[in-house]
Amino acid sequence: MTAPYADRFVTLNGLRLHYQEWGRRGSPAVLLVHGWSTSAPVWHEIAEALSPRCHVIVPDNRGNGESETPAAGFRIRDYAEDLIGLMEAADLVRPAMIGSSWGANIGTYAAAEHPGRFSKVVLADPVYWKMIDAFASIVPGITSRLERPEADVRAEALAAGAAPEKAERQVYVNYRFSPDVLRRVASENRDWALACEDYLGRVAVPTLLLVADPAAGGYISKPELRHLRAVASSMVETRLWKGVGHLMHAEAPDRFVTEVRAFLETG
Repeated sequence: MTAPYADRFVTLNGLRLHYQEWGRRGSPAVLLVHGWSTSAPVWHEIAEALSPRCHVIVPDNRGNGESETPAAGFRIRDYAEDLIGLMEAADLVRPAMIGSSWGANIGTYAAAEHPGRFSKVVLADPVYWKMIDAFASIVPGITSRLERPEADVRAEALAAGAAPEKAERQVYVNYRFSPDVLRRVASENRDWALACEDYLGRVAVPTLLLVADPAAGGYISKPELRHLRAVASSMVETRLWKGVGHLMHAEAPDRFVTEVRAFLETG
């Protein structure tokens, strides 16, 4: 069966970066940016749902998936520069950007520093205050995934009702990341826990901030959310999703597509 996307590679900032291309060129462009320890396939259902109306670009961040791992360059600005370079290489003019987790951190930075580059931005449960201790409180649990037998990951996905193709994607995503890159990103960007509110206050492009329920595993606490709403730019709309955890696009893909599509097509 032919894949519904094309695999592409581009060399940017001295790195060979991989991305998937969905939909038809010339349609409204959308850039999907994944979070820590994942890669392009984690967006498969969302990209497939958006692609009939949109030209969708889904990159592997440096150190993830099929993209190369550099010896240095793990600050948030490095990731943003990769995206800007990819947009230029792929001839994307003012695409919408949708980021999850670390990808939403990158989106927050880009919406403040490069607002003219984007038409709209969606931030799905960014890691803001949690960055202060994520290197110790989150990263060890993520890297422990690499110790699990592949057969166990596959069997768990199938038992949860995943189709065989989706189960294989989950197996791939489980292992295709650099634990060293993850540790460095978490430790070298701890200052983002304080800097994030300045960038959120300077967002200058229509932006939708989707916040996962902290009781369901979301990374933004209720006190943090109140503070972020107070300091955010007037360009930022905030929505709290009750009962949905951190990986919002994976846990509630139909709702995610519906709300994102409505936001992108309004105005």
